[in-house]
Amino acid sequence: MCAFCVLVGLTIGAQAGTKAVSAPEPVNSRDLAIMTKAFKAMDLGKWSEVKSLESTTKDPLARKLIQWGRLSSYSGPAEFDELSAFLYNNPQWPRSWRINAKAEARLSATEADDVVLAWFTGRQPVTALGKARFAVALLNRGDKKDEDRATAMLRDAWINGDFSKADEKHFMGRHGKRLRTSDHIARLDRLLWEGRYWAVRRHLWRVPKAYQKLGLARISLRRQMGNVDALVAKVPDNLQRDPGLIYERLRWRRKKGKESALDLVRYLPGDQPHPELWWEERSTLVRRALRKGFVTDAYRIARNHGLSEGADYAEAEWLAGWVALRFLNEPKVALQHFQRMYARVNYPVSLSRGAYWIARSFDDLNQPQRAIEWFARAAHHPTTYYGQLSLARVDPAAVLRLPPDPEP
Repeated sequence: MCAFCVLVGLTIGAQAGTKAVSAPEPVNSRDLAIMTKAFKAMDLGKWSEVKSLESTTKDPLARKLIQWGRLSSYSGPAEFDELSAFLYNNPQWPRSWRINAKAEARLSATEADDVVLAWFTGRQPVTALGKARFAVALLNRGDKKDEDRATAMLRDAWINGDFSKADEKHFMGRHGKRLRTSDHIARLDRLLWEGRYWAVRRHLWRVPKAYQKLGLARISLRRQMGNVDALVAKVPDNLQRDPGLIYERLRWRRKKGKESALDLVRYLPGDQPHPELWWEERSTLVRRALRKGFVTDAYRIARNHGLSEGADYAEAEWLAGWVALRFLNEPKVALQHFQRMYARVNYPVSLSRGAYWIARSFDDLNQPQRAIEWFARAAHHPTTYYGQLSLARVDPAAVLRLPPDPEP
């Protein structure tokens, strides 16, 4: 937290809530000073001082901002009832997800089953502890139809949830019998993709020997540890094509500057898990392949990106189109990539970029009228680089020119 955060919070607080309200009066200088002091105390973890300052604040907005800062801090003290009430009255405030997570943690530790069931009426748990506590409440209700739902929730919490060492031990002690080997394998895979070294080390003994070898190879490659070749060789043949292992081998080779990195991705299809992580590697290797003259490989690596949305999707489609147009002389193929890119972007810099390269593709297809149409679209954004290039094509006289250098 910082004094700047307080000022931002003032603006947010004035507009918070679900009902239309008039703007509050400005916070008076006394309470503004108290509020600034409280947020500085939060930075230092002095929570007793924070609560004392909160109680002395007379301005309602200032008091609520201090309360919000305390509730939304990971270490800020708060009971379930206070967290629940704040969320109910201020559902649109920033960091509501964090306050919700803290509420679930308090719920897990202290509250009775009827409170838990009421809390999750109309809402889904967002944390592993929340899922586990909700599942226990459902099981304790004794209704047979709740058992399958609770078991599925526990398995999901285990596969996708994050636990401290103590919470993990408690969860396994209470719910381990409901978990399958496939759940342990799925959890290991997620932890490995996220590079969670210590969580992986704690978890390895729960999976079969073959997956232990796979896990050791993947995490050793991720951390650039020694003896990786021997560890990879120990992975059973049926797991050698595991996407996570291929990814880590590719990443390791690329970081070491080895040309053999291209061998792993050259014919790799795009339907791999976590395509956003793969794209970090693919985008680097596309350019490396171009430098080495492997143009077809570069295009194939870019084309098989496997993404479906976001900034990386737009970049991948543009890069595939650029390689197709400038290196493969395939304007028809390039046009399709640029059109897909253009359809998924919103910012002027990206719209002008997409429109410009669509125009360039039409140019190479000997469709000058279509090219001019798209240059004109790009020129609608004259403050961007590609907008200015396009403006020069549409109306050269309109291009801004610098004045001549002054005489000495």
